[in-house]
Amino acid sequence: MRDGKDKHVGTIIGPDVTFEGTLISKECIRIEGSIRGRVECESLLIISTTAKVEAEVICEDIYVAGEVRGNVLGKNLVEVTQQGRIIGNITTANLVMEPGAIFEGKCNMNGRSDYQKPFSGHAAVAEPDSPADPKATAN
Repeated sequence: MRDGKDKHVGTIIGPDVTFEGTLISKECIRIEGSIRGRVECESLLIISTTAKVEAEVICEDIYVAGEVRGNVLGKNLVEVTQQGRIIGNITTANLVMEPGAIFEGKCNMNGRSDYQKPFSGHAAVAEPDSPADPKATAN
């Protein structure tokens, strides 16, 4: 990280670790291994170059150097390095994409950081586009 926030990492998911489920932390998390499910962090989340994350991600700030497949909510900042990849929708106040970064999805960037904290179990993360059910009708 450019500003040295990674020196205050509270939890590290190592490169040989695979985790499936919901991971919730108030401290900074660094992921180097594989995560599948949901990640909530009230601080910084670092997705290292070796990381593969298939999850809904909800954090204050997110730094992506690895791969994320799923919707991402970064309350303040989502930063994607040239090696980073996000396949899913992004909702954030500020987005930084280095040249070479890969992003497939939609981005909602409203330019403010006054989101209500999403850590109550339900987040306002954009749903991926899905075709309307032609059979569904209002009665």
